[in-house]
Amino acid sequence: MKLNITKAHLQRIIAEEYQKLSDAGLLTEAEGDVFNEGDKVVDDRNNDTGTVVSPMANGAVVELEDGRTVKVRSKFLSLVEESVEPSLDEIRQLIKDEISADLRSE
Repeated sequence: MKLNITKAHLQRIIAEEYQKLSDAGLLTEAEGDVFNEGDKVVDDRNNDTGTVVSPMANGAVVELEDGRTVKVRSKFLSLVEESVEPSLDEIRQLIKDEISADLRSE
């Protein structure tokens, strides 16, 4: 069986189906981790750290701490977890709580 369909008709069908998938949120540009501009990341291959300048499909453009700008695939990038240093007052309160707990247990 041979279908007689014009190129224009086929393109219209494809565009309509693409729009349906897009509206349903079923189309994604990239697989894996998606990074945002400003994210702190580390290259797992060599432990270089930097900041995402521009996200891209399957990776990001990263400005490294030494000033170089590189493109890195997302499978080699990890987000840097920011460590939060407790304030001096928080440390004092923790010590007081520990001492109080020790005194109560005796």
